[in-house]
Amino acid sequence: KNINIINGGRYDNLIADLGSSKIIPAVGAAINLNN
Repeated sequence: KNINIINGGRYDNLIADLGSSKIIPAVGAAINLNN
């Protein structure tokens, strides 16, 4: 039984870490209900 209702975070440096020359503000979220 997996019931993560809401989870999220900031990913401000993710695009730059993947090789972009720009720093782009970003957020992410997930909702999981698995019975």
